[in-house]
Amino acid sequence: MLTEERRARILREIARRGKIEVTAFAETWGFSEMTIRRDLDALASEGLVRRVRGGAVPRREGAGLLPERGTTRGTLGLIVPDAGRHFSGVIRGAGEAARTAGYRLVVGSSLSSRAEESAQLARMLEAGIDGLLFAPAVAAAPEPLDWEQIRDLPVPVVIVEPAPLRLPTDLRADVVQTDHRHGARIAVEHLAANGYARVALFAPDPVTALTQQRGFRCAVAELALDADVPEVAFGRHGDAPPLSGSVTAFLRHCEEAAVHAAFVGSDEAAALMLLELQRAGSRVPDDFAIVVYGDDSAGLTGTPLSAVALPSLAVGARAAALCVQRLEQDLPASPAKLSLVPHLIARESSRATLARGREMLRVS
Repeated sequence: MLTEERRARILREIARRGKIEVTAFAETWGFSEMTIRRDLDALASEGLVRRVRGGAVPRREGAGLLPERGTTRGTLGLIVPDAGRHFSGVIRGAGEAARTAGYRLVVGSSLSSRAEESAQLARMLEAGIDGLLFAPAVAAAPEPLDWEQIRDLPVPVVIVEPAPLRLPTDLRADVVQTDHRHGARIAVEHLAANGYARVALFAPDPVTALTQQRGFRCAVAELALDADVPEVAFGRHGDAPPLSGSVTAFLRHCEEAAVHAAFVGSDEAAALMLLELQRAGSRVPDDFAIVVYGDDSAGLTGTPLSAVALPSLAVGARAAALCVQRLEQDLPASPAKLSLVPHLIARESSRATLARGREMLRVS
């Protein structure tokens, strides 16, 4: 289970029962108590829950406000779909930018639910927000988003990280998003520069998979790399088979195709891939090189993972700054669309150690 999915489940448990007990929840869902405690600490730091002995409870009404610095000039609302690592960074970036501009930030999570999304929006409007930063609950697909509701808002709106949703062409709202396509290209270019002419793709996250695949194929073509390599991209929610089995099958295909390197589109998939390789007696990067998308687990595995790090703080900061500009300056009516570029953090898992002609990996 992805980190954001686990934390969304925690928030649903608290919303339903009014509290969560670490030991009981961990035992019920098969997680370690340490993992749940870390999740609760992260959620508490984001103002979404309040830690108590043995677990957590909901924050009191209004506790979603970030600390103010001096007199505030207004209030911005931020609705995010989950409390995962990426949106945690978005919240921090938006909060800092809002405070710097003299605004306070109200944060709400939709828990990837369209119904809760609408409820959060109604509560924020009732509270009198001056502008809205809105990250749609893309995991709720195929349930459609009510774009009319967004069009009719009486405050400036900045859409945050809408991929893979198709935005209406007549939507007069600013957009700030991560350039996932460029992130994939960065990974492929890095592996090619380290001597790998055959690079495979494993993209299991439906939110980013198809965009990553486009960037991957573009980089392979531009760099004249071998194109007959394994590609896995789960482009629709609910269509993906179990991740563990998909990883095993992917590695078998890489072995058959004599592929020594891969761009892996999620941290959970990369962790499973490392375990499978270690179980089979293969070494990273000596037998197989990996670059992972996102830097959530890069330091938590035996082999430090090279990662394409998402610009989470910058996404939040730019979204908040753009919303403030709309409120305070006479900007042109034409909406802005900002795509922020991830950056590579090179570590041990992708160093150039390929021994030509040797057996690559063994997957039982």
